[in-house]
Amino acid sequence: MKELFKNVFKSNLVKQSGTTFILRSFGFFLGYLFIILVSRLYGADAVGVFSLTTTVLLMFTIIGKMGTDTAIVKYISKFLVAQNHNAVKGLYQTVLKLIFTSGISLSLILFFCADPIALYVFKKPQLTLPFRISAFALLPMMLRFVNSEVYRGYGMIAVYAYAQHVSYFLYALILLGAGSLFFNNEHLPIIAYTAGLILLTISGTWLVKKRILSKASHVVNEISVKQLLQTSLPMMLSSSLLLISGWLNTILLGIYANETEVGIFSVALKIATFTSFVLMSVNSVTGPRFATAFHNKDYKALRNHSIKAAQLNFYASLPVFVLIVVFNKFILSLFGNEFTTGSFILLILLAGQVINNFAGAVGTFMNMTGNEKIFQRIVLLCTVINCFLCIFLIPEYGMTGAAMASSFYMILWNVTTAIYIYRKYKIAMWFNPFAKII
Repeated sequence: MKELFKNVFKSNLVKQSGTTFILRSFGFFLGYLFIILVSRLYGADAVGVFSLTTTVLLMFTIIGKMGTDTAIVKYISKFLVAQNHNAVKGLYQTVLKLIFTSGISLSLILFFCADPIALYVFKKPQLTLPFRISAFALLPMMLRFVNSEVYRGYGMIAVYAYAQHVSYFLYALILLGAGSLFFNNEHLPIIAYTAGLILLTISGTWLVKKRILSKASHVVNEISVKQLLQTSLPMMLSSSLLLISGWLNTILLGIYANETEVGIFSVALKIATFTSFVLMSVNSVTGPRFATAFHNKDYKALRNHSIKAAQLNFYASLPVFVLIVVFNKFILSLFGNEFTTGSFILLILLAGQVINNFAGAVGTFMNMTGNEKIFQRIVLLCTVINCFLCIFLIPEYGMTGAAMASSFYMILWNVTTAIYIYRKYKIAMWFNPFAKII
């Protein structure tokens, strides 16, 4: 066991995942500060409005980017095996054409449909202006995801982590702090968030052209729009179902409860999600490795990457769980005394996150090994079940019902996918203290 522990933490996976985890944690800390500032300046209601607005924004974003951000990692990993930078440039340009077309169209829809969405879906007319402001953030949000995944595909893990997790909240926090000195406007949080995303998109696109596209001498279009969409759409459907199913709890809570309850639930969910940072950090590194190993039909390496990722995730995430469980009320109180009522909600959400962490990088494995359609079906089935749970539990039990549905959904799709991978590849994605590192 001692030798196993030593081997895992000496691996290159730890170094790269550790960098991502540190930056992701810093970004999460900045996000904490942003929400704390919003709650202190405007109260739990404002946190609820911000959470509902960004949830709707992210749902539009998932539809607009059509899974191209995930697909681009898979193709870049393939192209880099042959050092084909010209094909990468052609792929990036193809993705941008799709992104701009869908992004502008959806931005117009969100802007002009903000009023009916606020009135007839949420029955909260005060959400109209925040929705309209967020329409200007839609295209920048989509480009942020695509640019970040390009960095990831090239192994620029630190840059990827900064762009994906740190920069937009850093910019938003600075803009919110500075703006609050001169203005007292309840819409300032979403304005600062939108402006931060625009700044990130400008700097991120410049960096892609400077550091990556400059390696190409000319453009080679090896992947057509049809081929790209055949790969990306199943990935979009599985990833969007995962996210939308998670957001469904917040959306339905927004319909059946007030903004204060939405704000408390959103903060509890944000804290619980912190426990998955190790898993997401490991995923950011293992994704390209899974794709490369599968492309080369190196199943031994595929198994080895899976084992190392599972062991690292277990050892690094367990202390985080313990700390949050022990100090959950204190952590919630940082946002304001009214948030401590979410203590039980937080514990329920943590139960689902435990399984999410210890099941391993199952979603990344499926998407990077040609199993995206199977994964899509698993997630679709679990999403349908989650919808029924939300419909029955949230109107009756409010925040508690939302937390119960969220945790059950998290457990269901993780366990089902892990079992599928084991039966097909004989690879245990979950932690096994007796597994041998090859």
